[in-house]
Amino acid sequence: MKKKFSVLLACLVMIFSCNDEDFNQIPTVESSGIAIPTIYSKTHISTSVGESHNLHLGDMYEYLSTQNNLDSSNIHQYAHTFFGSMDNGELASEDYDFVKNNGSYSSLLSSDFNAEISRLNQMLEASDFSDINEFKNYMYNYTPIHITDKNELIAWEYYADTFFHSFEYWSNNIDNWNTLIVSNNSAGNPVAASNSYPICGVYSSWWKRTWCNVGVFAGVDAASAGVKALVALISGSPIVFGTIVASAVGASASSVIASIVSNL
Repeated sequence: MKKKFSVLLACLVMIFSCNDEDFNQIPTVESSGIAIPTIYSKTHISTSVGESHNLHLGDMYEYLSTQNNLDSSNIHQYAHTFFGSMDNGELASEDYDFVKNNGSYSSLLSSDFNAEISRLNQMLEASDFSDINEFKNYMYNYTPIHITDKNELIAWEYYADTFFHSFEYWSNNIDNWNTLIVSNNSAGNPVAASNSYPICGVYSSWWKRTWCNVGVFAGVDAASAGVKALVALISGSPIVFGTIVASAVGASASSVIASIVSNL
């Protein structure tokens, strides 16, 4: 397994190092406008990657919502067109297609990393937070137990950061995205995609209902961020936030758009 994991990541290193002209530059506040976070701190999750990820998703929604002819046959192309306006947009497009074709990043992560993701998901599913701040505090204090490799511990910090911010974004905006495409029912009346998964309505608590609705999307975003951080760390290159943000945005949009199209 470890040999397979090393081969996969080595391939990714070669691919992404060729696609990113700024891969060997460490961004600064002056050059990127994005603050550099403290890496792997149990009590502090950086906001740089996660907040930038959310801002881009907001811009993407605004762009898609202005397309009068948006439908299930062209939304993917419009998504790629939007990525063309972003820094590192080629990476966003690649991750969009990766998620569209594969659904998840589990094959690109080690068994330990996947075990940690499974543990976190199980604990969150069993929880019942009263609001987003309580969830945020939980994520601040979450300590990995399956991951012991130094590089993977750093990558987990990016996973956790993106996971929280993605969850926050989608909990507030999934309904808007679900109304991007309007189709017609058998009687010719316009019908938007469902605002939520019907089964999620059985939950009365905010957390249970929201976790059911958007937890899977946050997990896809976060895994993309974790993979990109690992690619840089294993190759000995600095972690460039722009590549992580772009890749997570592409993965995020892909998972949600796939859900929108399937619910039409």
